[in-house]
Amino acid sequence: MMSNEPNQNNHFPKRTRSYLVLFSLQRLFLAPVSPSYHKMEPNYFSGNNMTLHSLFQSEDKDYWEAFGHYTSDNLGTVTVSEHASVGGTYEGTESMGLLWSMKPVPVSPTGLRFRKMNVLTPMVIHISVYSGHITEGFNKLSPLVNVAIERWYLARGVRHQRR
Repeated sequence: MMSNEPNQNNHFPKRTRSYLVLFSLQRLFLAPVSPSYHKMEPNYFSGNNMTLHSLFQSEDKDYWEAFGHYTSDNLGTVTVSEHASVGGTYEGTESMGLLWSMKPVPVSPTGLRFRKMNVLTPMVIHISVYSGHITEGFNKLSPLVNVAIERWYLARGVRHQRR
């Protein structure tokens, strides 16, 4: 049985159906930002299309999302810092594309602002992997696997002082 706790290498093994996805996670800070914050290795054959989707609920209770379309390499892996997204909310090799290209979900009201009001708590972002190149209806589909990651604004040891 696989545990949901990180091992000594900070890897979270997740097993869903017949797929194994390995997320390599690090805490994310505003600066410096890790150039590769997750690596997804589905037990796919090479050349399979997949969609990586990120979802965030703001402190204002609005939902924001981003997604990239990828094709697995000859080992059946996708590494966002090395492989190019061929579609979605961003294209090209963008290790932080699932964060910077976030937009309000399609049913949202206009004029929303993406903001973090309490910098003492992390942003919790849900990353999911879907089979095929998906562009909408993520909430109606079952992902192959998903995981929640934290993006911190303050590095360890930094204190927030109010004036």
